[in-house]
Amino acid sequence: MPDVRLNLINRSEHTGKVQVVIGQFNKTLPERQAVIAWRVFNTQLPGENFAFSYPMEKFISVSDSWGNYSPQKNAYPGQLFSVENDIDGDILKYSAQAASPYAIEVVNRLEFGAIDANIYTDGRLLFVQKGVSPGKKVVFQFEPSIWIGVLSEVEEGRVIDAAMLAGNYTDLSLLDIEITETTIRSADIIMTGGGSSTTATSFQFHLENVIPY
Repeated sequence: MPDVRLNLINRSEHTGKVQVVIGQFNKTLPERQAVIAWRVFNTQLPGENFAFSYPMEKFISVSDSWGNYSPQKNAYPGQLFSVENDIDGDILKYSAQAASPYAIEVVNRLEFGAIDANIYTDGRLLFVQKGVSPGKKVVFQFEPSIWIGVLSEVEEGRVIDAAMLAGNYTDLSLLDIEITETTIRSADIIMTGGGSSTTATSFQFHLENVIPY
């Protein structure tokens, strides 16, 4: 699927600095899960906008407790990767088809040592599963949707725990409503709400000017 072009537009009533954070859920994990701040936009004034793209292409890398990272590899739904030891050391390689055609899987086939499995898109960390023990497998499944919300003191690539995110986000589907297996071409993400008086409301997000393929 091609990239989805998005434009975040601040139409809120708020005039102070806020952080708009965007990420994705791993659909194989419980609803309350730690996530990654994939994109963070700092906005202060109504009328500001931030253009960015959401690529469908994913990359995978693994890391160990010493801070060593494997080179990133293209990862597509339906692929199983394994971490193994060979004469050059620990390597990440494509191994076989995954159990699900919709999932990216990683199995730790090392004798010793847990690994972290990292998923990237657009050159940024999208999701991480920490502490995958030898013999264990992690499964990633991402739907064409993003979560978006206003949070405080968040940096791109950092973990956001479930308690911090709970109730503070909106799910936005990037699927074409007429052709459900196809993503949209582009859309504006409109941010409303906020304010600093007794009439202030919670921040809300919705799509406008949706252009399908």
